[in-house]
Amino acid sequence: MMKKIFFAIPLVILVLLIFFGLPIILAKYCGINLDTLGTYGDFFGSFNALVSALAFGGLIYTIILQRKDLKLQREELKLTREEMQRQAEAQEKAAKEQERHALLLEEQLYKEIRPYLNVFITHENGSLYLVIKNIGKSTCTDFSAHVLSTEPEDDIAKKILLGLETKLNTISFSVIPSGLDYAIPLEISIGDVKDLLQSSSIKVHFSFYFRKTKEEFTINFKFNEIQNHSNPVARALFHICNQMATSNI
Repeated sequence: MMKKIFFAIPLVILVLLIFFGLPIILAKYCGINLDTLGTYGDFFGSFNALVSALAFGGLIYTIILQRKDLKLQREELKLTREEMQRQAEAQEKAAKEQERHALLLEEQLYKEIRPYLNVFITHENGSLYLVIKNIGKSTCTDFSAHVLSTEPEDDIAKKILLGLETKLNTISFSVIPSGLDYAIPLEISIGDVKDLLQSSSIKVHFSFYFRKTKEEFTINFKFNEIQNHSNPVARALFHICNQMATSNI
């Protein structure tokens, strides 16, 4: 549309030059008297008004076309902003998804390499032992135990559990490497368990650190559920583990 307007403007200029320049050319080169050109000018007076009206109409039409072009440009800008907004939202969503995926990978890696402690009470050769097994892939530090509560069956059981509580509260290890078992003698015989502690229990809270993060768990030991967890390999290492544990208490 703008090309048509640019093409029409030179044409209008050419027509104006012809109508205004023709009288001068006729008067100079053809010997026509300028006084007689008044009648000729009056003849084109109405035409000049028509041309002026057409020029004004063309100007109005040009303004209208420019307004349409500006409207189209605004709509294109609006669509561009909306598209950019959608792209920004998609990028933000992708970034959050990547962050979530990275956190899942980090959590999975943490679970694969972190230490896992298996703590239980067993009996060997008629005596009770607290066994601590690090079955994870990493070393834990600052391991400690703290008795939360006891449920004695009677006064005799209460006295025995009081001594056991004192014993458990002193258990601490600066380091528990991966794959090692510690067996700590509790100075209670299996006979005492069967005769005096059958219906008693003791709740113990354990904690340790891994990568400067504190891990905690609680176990309620019921003496009527104590079993012998030993196997030939464990029996062979039991004495060594016992010595190691005793030396670290």
